[in-house]
Amino acid sequence: MIPEAEVGLKRLVKLAPEIKKRFPWVIALKLSGSLGDNQYFETNLDGVQICSDYDVVVLIDRIPSREEIIELIKLLKTPCLNSDIEKKLLENIDVKIFTTAFPVHGKMRIPSVFDSSETVWRHLIGGKPVFGKEIFEKYSVASDEKIRWALVERHKKRKKAFDLYAHAGFLLRIAKILRKNEVAKEIIETVKKYKDFHTISDWQIEEFKKKIKEIENKLDFRL
Repeated sequence: MIPEAEVGLKRLVKLAPEIKKRFPWVIALKLSGSLGDNQYFETNLDGVQICSDYDVVVLIDRIPSREEIIELIKLLKTPCLNSDIEKKLLENIDVKIFTTAFPVHGKMRIPSVFDSSETVWRHLIGGKPVFGKEIFEKYSVASDEKIRWALVERHKKRKKAFDLYAHAGFLLRIAKILRKNEVAKEIIETVKKYKDFHTISDWQIEEFKKKIKEIENKLDFRL
């Protein structure tokens, strides 16, 4: 495993006994997303960090109080390894909590406790369960090709954002060489605005692309 995935999983394993003790309604816990699939992306553009989320997926069998959810998330965000990698991961932790307590309409209908329109479906594929593996398998949709292709489309959109980050980094270097400090600042502010590739929409990508083209024209050079 890559160091980020190893640390991300190790700390969840360490916290698992306390989670089970304090929150018995937690029935399954998983390292999900890119880290759960042993992948990690990170780049830094003059202090603007762009990286993979540390996705933690929790399944519960009731609808807890707001206070209980806050305490669970607080525990999951508590450092326990005294590691620089852990510190980095916790800056981008995304705790997703889904409940089986709502009426079920097919295997995928396990909604988030924060937003009932968000369901667990894409987090049932891959990842590394810490406990409750059989629960995740019960709702597994691994054979559903439509879901897998939906994930492919999701990552194709992200690639468009990654390509723009890379081009922005190139333009930033050119701006500094040409001592165009105001343009350099504009590049950094633009990347900062569109840095969340996890939630970026199609229209935001088009905005980002247009802005990068405008900045390129300001630098007045040919590739």
